Amino acid sequence: HYKKKYLLDMLLRHQIDVYQADKTVKIGNQEFDAEHSFIIPKKQRQTTLVKTIFEKVNTFKDSIFYDVSAWTLPLALNVYYGESNTNTSINANKKLIKAPEFKSSDIDMSRTYAIGVDWSSYLSPSLLYDLQ
Repeated sequence: HYKKKYLLDMLLRHQIDVYQADKTVKIGNQEFDAEHSFIIPKKQRQTTLVKTIFEKVNTFKDSIFYDVSAWTLPLALNVYYGESNTNTSINANKKLIKAPEFKSSDIDMSRTYAIGVDWSSYLSPSLLYDLQ
């Protein structure tokens, strides 16, 4: 959840248009439910940056060259995404101005006995600090 928020914060910070999905969308064999999915149009003011962030590059002119170019930002953050070349209707009222918040106060501590945290999550240390 934190990694998704981090990705959305980064996109919005770079003035990339992001919209909350209106309905469940199926791309290939993967289904994205509306509540937890976002749409980032390719055709927008920051189109080059959108392409750079999401495009998978896996062929290079130089066979000696190696880096993490094939790791798009969503893959590096382990955020599932799909790419579609079909037009998707966008509700302009659902354009994100800031990323949705998630706080440790969202957890009902009066009924919680233990909390497991995936330590590879980007903001796990921050969550641990909040819980302490």
